[in-house]
Amino acid sequence: MEIIHFPSLTSGNSYGLSRAERLLGVRSDVMVFEASRYGYPADITIFAGKPHSRLGWVFRLFTLGVTLGKTLYKHNIFHINSGQSLIDFPEFNLHLLDLPLYRLRGKLFVTFNGCDARQKYPTIQRYRISACQFDQCYDGICMDGSHDEQNRTRIEKIDRYADGIFAVSPDLMAFLPERTIFLPVTIVSWNELENRYPAEIPERIVIAHAPTDRGAKGTPMILEALASIKELFGDRVEILLIENESHQDALKALARAHLVIDQVLIGWYGALAVEAMKMGIPVMAYIRPDDLVHLPQEIAEACLASIITVDLDTLRSRLSEIMNDPNILLHYSEMGHRYVQNFHNPKKVAQITVEAYRKAIRGSRNPRKK
Repeated sequence: MEIIHFPSLTSGNSYGLSRAERLLGVRSDVMVFEASRYGYPADITIFAGKPHSRLGWVFRLFTLGVTLGKTLYKHNIFHINSGQSLIDFPEFNLHLLDLPLYRLRGKLFVTFNGCDARQKYPTIQRYRISACQFDQCYDGICMDGSHDEQNRTRIEKIDRYADGIFAVSPDLMAFLPERTIFLPVTIVSWNELENRYPAEIPERIVIAHAPTDRGAKGTPMILEALASIKELFGDRVEILLIENESHQDALKALARAHLVIDQVLIGWYGALAVEAMKMGIPVMAYIRPDDLVHLPQEIAEACLASIITVDLDTLRSRLSEIMNDPNILLHYSEMGHRYVQNFHNPKKVAQITVEAYRKAIRGSRNPRKK
């Protein structure tokens, strides 16, 4: 197998997965359009930056064509991320034009990461709490409903061509074909992060929050709740907001935390939470109960036991409870660390993808469920 993950690496997920696939004895690389602004690594970077002239755009199109040819020649497993592909111009209603070529050359897999599958208005109708109910989420990219329709069009095309479909968040499963497989997030820094959580909780508790998008994470509500806790408990609380930092600098800052609040709207957790739990740091997040039906029961039960679950109504009271009894954090430190070892170890996740690749090569395509 010659595997290529492209053209993005949301939170470093595809790179962490690719390195683990290599550990299983297969050739696996990552290719991205441009270098990550957070410093996540990749094996191949197609463009140095965005074009600034018409000639620059012509050269970009030429480069894409050459890259597509090389990719088809060198690989036979094509794993695209964030529902994107190389020859893909959704702004001109030209969607995923290169998908048929990958099926001609080898096998095609797709991982959905979030708003590449999620749809605003169905989400609002389905759930009482969601990021889609707040216009600040990703600067309101889906306000008029056109993004929802675009996602449906793209998912339908992917379903026609993909040999396998994965999703890293259970709420996405409601928008994707029934044959979609849940794939736990992998992180770039797995081997670097050690559990150094203190054996005793200090007098001053550092509570961290690290949003990549404030609207999606519910940052205004989190900061408001933290301000209330700070007012109640004074110097016993230190609020650590990690934002606009490189991945490595963010990890250094995160290591100071005794508690990480990931998000309170989306209903699941992301790479930051996995990194925190790998370091033994307890994680607080909104885990939407309705979505757990899309997960293996073992993961669903372990998640609820390992993450401090809150929603908008219980965030303040749960924080107060922890401040009044900080030893609660020691329990969740142990549970969270065990949870990521069991379900987010990149090698274990890679076994899911490599087995799917092998089945596809043997001609046993994961069929659509009727």
